[in-house]
This record gives sequence, C-alpha cells and structure tokens, in this order.
Amino acid sequence: MESINKQKLEPLRSDLDLSIIEKHCAKPLEPENESRCRFAYNYVMSRFKASRISENKDYAFIMANMSLAPYSGLKTDLFYDWVFNGSKMCRKRGIAHLNELIAKGWIQNENDILSLHPVVSKTAYRKLKPDCEKCHGMISGLIAYANDCKKKTYVEQADGVKALELACLRIDKTELAASLFSEFAFLNNSLARHDVAIEWLLKAKKIREVKLGVNNPDTAMTYNSLAEVYHEKGNHAKALEWGLSALDVFGRVFGKEHPSTALIYNTIALICAGQRAYSRSFEMLLDALKIQEKTLSENHPDIAKTKGNIASVWFMLGKNDTALEWYRKSLHDLENASDSEYLEIAKAYQNTAIVYDRVGDIQNAIEHSQKALKNYFEINGDYHPKVAEIYSFVAAISENNGKFKTAANWYHRALDVYEKNPDYHADALTIRKNIALACELSSEHEQENESEID
Repeated sequence: MESINKQKLEPLRSDLDLSIIEKHCAKPLEPENESRCRFAYNYVMSRFKASRISENKDYAFIMANMSLAPYSGLKTDLFYDWVFNGSKMCRKRGIAHLNELIAKGWIQNENDILSLHPVVSKTAYRKLKPDCEKCHGMISGLIAYANDCKKKTYVEQADGVKALELACLRIDKTELAASLFSEFAFLNNSLARHDVAIEWLLKAKKIREVKLGVNNPDTAMTYNSLAEVYHEKGNHAKALEWGLSALDVFGRVFGKEHPSTALIYNTIALICAGQRAYSRSFEMLLDALKIQEKTLSENHPDIAKTKGNIASVWFMLGKNDTALEWYRKSLHDLENASDSEYLEIAKAYQNTAIVYDRVGDIQNAIEHSQKALKNYFEINGDYHPKVAEIYSFVAAISENNGKFKTAANWYHRALDVYEKNPDYHADALTIRKNIALACELSSEHEQENESEID
C-alpha cells in the first residue's frame, strides 16, 4: 500500500469511527496502528472519490460549507437559507447538487438534519480549505443564530456553543470570524465558562487590531467585553485595564458625551466598586446617567441599567433605603420601556428582592423573587443556575423566618437544578448541607404551624 504523509494521518486519529472502517477489513486492526490510520484515510479517499468533489466547483462549495457545520448536524432549511440565499449558486441548483451529494454518500440526511461523518468532515476541511469568502453565508447565519441564543434557555445556549465550536476552530482569521468568535465568547460567558470566553475574545481582539486598527469602535467594544468577563471572573485589575483601553478609544472616536462612551463608564464604575473605590464608581455612574438622560429617550433600557448600577453601589455601602429607591427607579424604566429584555428585568427584580429582604420586608422580597423567576423561566427555562439561585434565596428567607419545611422544599428545587448542571457541583454540595440543616431544625420544631410560600 502506498505510503502516506503522517500529517494526513494524524487528524484521523481522534475522530475515526472504527466500526465503519473495520467492517471493510479482512481482519481487525490494532488500536493506534499506523496501518489502521493509513487504511482509514485511503478508504475515505477512495470510497468518496474526494478528487471528484474538489474538481466540481458546486460540490466543493457545498462541502466546504458543510465542513463548518457541527458534527451533530444542521437543519436543511437553515442550510438552504444560510448557504444558498445570496450566493452565486441559485437555491434550486444548490439543492439539486446537495441531493446528489447525499445520494453519493458524502452528506447524510436524517429527518431533515444534514451532517458529515467526522472523518469526512475533516477530510473536506483539509481538502477544500473553507474561508469566510466562500462560506460567508454560513458564518453570518451562525452569528445570527448565536445572537438569537442569547435570549434563550441555558440548554439552548449550550447547544449554541456546540453549533459554533467547529466553525470557530476551522475558519480563517477575518473580521467576520472575529464577530463569530465574539458571539461564541458571549455564549460561553453566559454559561459561566469565563476562561473560554476570554480565550476567544482575545482571538477576536487580535484580528480586529490587525484588520480594523486599535482605534476602531468594534475593537474597543472587544476591549469592553474583556473587561466585563474579567470583572465577572473577579480579576478586577485586569478588568480595569481593558475597561480603560475601551474608554480611551471611545472617548477619542465619539467624544465624552456619547451614549456609547456612557456604557463604558458603567463597566468601569462596576469594576471600581469591586475594588471598593466607591467614590470613583459613583462619579462615573452619575456622569453616565447625565449623558444618557441628555442623549437617549425617556425610559431607555440603558438609563434603567445605569440606575440599577447606582443602586448596586449603594447596596454595597450598606445604604439599603437609598439602594431600594434607585432599584425602584430602574424597575420603573424597564417596565415602561418598549424594548426591555426579560433578562434585564429579571435581574432588576432579583436585586430589588434582595434589598427588600435586607430591610425586613419579607412579603415584597418574595413577591419580587417570584417575578424574577417568571422572567428567568421565559429566557432560561426551568434548569438554569439563575433559577436555582432564586430558589436558594427564597429558601433562606423561609429559614430565617422559622419556616424550615418550606425552606427544605425550596432547597430541594435548587438542588434539582444544580444536579442537572455538572459545572455547579460545589453549589449542589452546599445545598445538600442546607437541606440537612433545614430538616434538622424542622424536626426540632414539629409543633410549629407553617404556611407554605407558593
């Protein structure tokens, strides 16, 4: 058998489905055997006649795009819309060629889900070298899909990460790719995978600095995104560094009185609060609010967010009454804004509930927690960690008011969520301890007349 370059063999090792290959062998091949990989590669090349694919421009165009699709597959209607609409190949001709490739065995179609076997996918990628020019529609479609996932459930966001991962790993480094990387980073950050988010934001930053320059607003927005992720991770020094870099660009490009600059003020203000530089934090937030009230419409969501951030800083200082006042203002604006997102409203209700609990207004604390839950259900479903966080909060309120059976019930709900999210093992352990304590206290107060909090 003709020898083959080891570089061609290596990519097959991790993705090879041996059951497909071995049934064509006279005898089983030893694991990790060089001849095994050589046979696999030659089998794929001969069985699917890759040279004929690359020689046919229409086939090559379709297969290059398919090599960016997730191994789990892509719905046929999405592939039609993303790849054929707007391309040089008309939709009718494209679908005809796609069906030919399905008939030849290159592309699998099960229940209107198009996919490539991992070995075929990697072979197509190496042979056809997909890029942002020939795969513009596919990449743009994935970006739009990721953006849509931001407003969906935790599970759907995780599915979005899986859908984008292969394309991120394989696409060439262009501005369109930077946008894809940014969306991929956002979804990972939503799933609390901060290190992964930072990795891909840094890749997007590098591309944009080269392609657009360091003084471009899109580059600066990547700096701001890095600041936000580092802040969420708790690395305030690094967050401040990126936030100031973003502010420098926006200040020079748009000026200090621009709404976009006000958004950067918000980011830096929260970072400063995390460093306990509260005076500096208030200064920047009030500057941001002044700019927004001057340049944006009444009840604009950005104004509401700034008011909510002001409330958060007052809460950090222990000024609960003042914090509650600002949270109420923020909620009023969000509830009356036409384009408010469920997530922002949910956060506002949750924060307000925490302050009500702090000032001893239990009824309002529970009422606002339930409103937060309703909004989190709309966007994240029943099993998002944020939902568990509120369950735990209501459980703690119940426990603090001597309603131990009710507390155990809410803790059990939280535990059910955490157990469905492997990344939250430590939280699940804490909840189990809380359940045990609540049950122990409940047994000591068996004669207590409890009323359930629905």
